[in-house]
Amino acid sequence: LQKNFEEQIGVLRQQLEKATQDSGDHTKIPTNGLTPSQIYSKNIQSVVAVNCMVRVTQDNGKVQEGINAGSGFVLTKDGYIVTNYHVVEGSSAIAITFADGRQLPAGYIGGDAIHDIALLKVEANNLQPVTVGFSSALKVGDQVVAIGNALGELSFSLTVGYVSGTDRAIATDGSITNMIQTDASINSGNSGGPLFNGRGEVVGITTAKYSGMSSSGASIEGIGFALPIDDVIGMLQDLRQYGYITGAYMGIMVQDVDPDAAEMYGFPVGAYVRETTPGYAAQKAGLRAKDIITNVGGYDITCMSDLTRVLRNFKAGDETTVVVWRGGKWLVLNIVFDEKPHN
Repeated sequence: LQKNFEEQIGVLRQQLEKATQDSGDHTKIPTNGLTPSQIYSKNIQSVVAVNCMVRVTQDNGKVQEGINAGSGFVLTKDGYIVTNYHVVEGSSAIAITFADGRQLPAGYIGGDAIHDIALLKVEANNLQPVTVGFSSALKVGDQVVAIGNALGELSFSLTVGYVSGTDRAIATDGSITNMIQTDASINSGNSGGPLFNGRGEVVGITTAKYSGMSSSGASIEGIGFALPIDDVIGMLQDLRQYGYITGAYMGIMVQDVDPDAAEMYGFPVGAYVRETTPGYAAQKAGLRAKDIITNVGGYDITCMSDLTRVLRNFKAGDETTVVVWRGGKWLVLNIVFDEKPHN
């Protein structure tokens, strides 16, 4: 089953690789794009509404059942569905609704709260899966389309916008996550739905938006975020096979180095280590708080997003080197990656 799953994803991505071979890399998006209407028609059977039965504790201590609504999309024709972890967290029952009105119960395969992804399964065959694109090919100004269960009531709504930024380091629940920024409207209920590029390929999972007022009192409009599909496709494969993510884990909290401060004080940019988790790979390798990671396994690290991407090239048990700047000196440390903790 795992081989079949990987083959389905592999075929979809090989088709994209072939379309961009002439460029020598994946940085150019072919120009034969689709209109938003065409993208909608092509993918509407692959987008789903996700409704979860959850228990909510009221202020008076009473527990009541409620509905948590989100969105998702079909990853494989044999019924694997992708959504956000926060959509299904704590649910006692999950129902998937398709655009044609069909409703099927879904089982929870696995998820990850830090990366906010979850994989579900419905008992169905010959579903229409999405085509998986390359989020790394996105450029600021590219048009993108979101389809989802807006507000939990306006099912299968389409919004159109542009890529406002890439590699945004966004703090969610105390963790820093790499995100695509878009001005396509992302509303409550859109969480877990697909973000499509101009070819109708999924390049992100819509996750969050900024709203309200800034610290200066200015109104915040048109700032939404999506998880880059490149960052999570391998994790989804792990969830399919194991029910949890097995990818390389260092056990550190990091943040970006301020470029202006680096230039002023003469230290490098990279991933600044805020803390290490006792007993895990980073601490066992000798990394410490205040180290600046500049290279992992031969891959240069200039920011925390680089580190996130680089770790996708490794699995638990892999051994490599980490180059760090510590107190004015360069150090090369050997590290053996751990498996990400799971319950």
